[in-house]
Amino acid sequence: MAPEVLRRVDAFKEDTTVDENEVDNKAVDMWALGEIVHRMLTGEPTFPSPLMMLRHVDSARPLPLNGLKSPQIPDSAKHFVKCLMKADPRDRMTAQQALRHKWMKVYESLVSEILGNSTLK
Repeated sequence: MAPEVLRRVDAFKEDTTVDENEVDNKAVDMWALGEIVHRMLTGEPTFPSPLMMLRHVDSARPLPLNGLKSPQIPDSAKHFVKCLMKADPRDRMTAQQALRHKWMKVYESLVSEILGNSTLK
């Protein structure tokens, strides 16, 4: 769950006012994609618990990529995950940027075929 969603859930639990426009669903989906890719590559979650994730985000430290240190995982995959899981939703990669990312180039012809060449430009 993206940090901004987790904070929103906590706000509802505490019965505090939540701005309906506060969460960008597309950015939330990009965080989720980053988490899915991380788990696919490592077999482990990025953070052991939601609390650890919130502490990390609040500390403004770089994303912990220890699980991605395997020599079989290319640097471009690490960069892909890192760009998807930026703490600030406004800084996260968009879907279009993700499709054009270096790590995704391997799949570019397949994605182009599925979506049509014009969507990747």
